Amino acid sequence: MNAPLPTNQHDRLLGAAPHVASIFFPILGPAVAVLVLLQSPFGKHNAVQSLKGDLKLFAITATIIVISLSASIYSAIQVIQNGQEIDWIGMIVKSVVVWLLLALFGLVNTITSIISAVRALNARVAGSG
Repeated sequence: MNAPLPTNQHDRLLGAAPHVASIFFPILGPAVAVLVLLQSPFGKHNAVQSLKGDLKLFAITATIIVISLSASIYSAIQVIQNGQEIDWIGMIVKSVVVWLLLALFGLVNTITSIISAVRALNARVAGSG
């Protein structure tokens, strides 16, 4: 299926809006845009592309959080069962790494959203080469 092209400047703005909304309201902004931009095929296409990108990033972030929490719970169980001392350095390092990864994913979302918004304003279709 060919992606729709914008017919005027208004369509271009509608195409960029979901990407900008994604910076401030990931998932929610593009989801609302999908529902609102029914009259603009170019805007709706960009909203769907933005939503798909946000959902992918959310899945990766949720996976990292689940793995981190699982490792923390496992470590706590080991400490309780074996009477070991808590490895504070290890816990702090793990926490810092997880927070840095989350910050990196937020930065990636912001950069890709800006690039996609500029592409939409230049009448280039999101999700294509």
